[in-house]
Amino acid sequence: MQNLILECALRASLIAICTGAVLFILRVKAARVRHAVWASVVVMMLALPVWTAWGPRAVVRVPRRAAPSAISGQGLREGYPVEMRKAPVRSITLTWQTCLTGIYLLGFFALLARLATGTVRAQMLVRRANSREGRLTSDSCAAPVTVGWLKPTVILPEIWRRWPQAQLSAV
Repeated sequence: MQNLILECALRASLIAICTGAVLFILRVKAARVRHAVWASVVVMMLALPVWTAWGPRAVVRVPRRAAPSAISGQGLREGYPVEMRKAPVRSITLTWQTCLTGIYLLGFFALLARLATGTVRAQMLVRRANSREGRLTSDSCAAPVTVGWLKPTVILPEIWRRWPQAQLSAV
């Protein structure tokens, strides 16, 4: 478990450093693009422990030297080779590491569900908004709301026409 945490921390650091270097080298200044990139990095970092624990692995096989008894013939008894020991079968046991992993996954999926719910509700707010005088308005909003990150949309409350010009231009 400690190796998994250390490996995930190292990978997350490398992802952040590489992302920062690419943004610096490409001289990305647009806040919208930088926000999208760093939000993606955070999502990747949250999924990293799950990917590391249960994702596909690249197995590198290293050939071992033959045991001296197999080469010299000392491992033979009565003409039969000595039995090789089989690797023990691992079973899932309830330890504090598995409990911690379960709690992490529960939190991850709860936050993912909350994000999905918020995204759906925000899209419903945009669809239900009315267009008045070239601006989207909704009676569900008490204050101006910006929805979306690819195509941001500003939704104003119904009372926006009563605002002073300074407040309206600030929004």
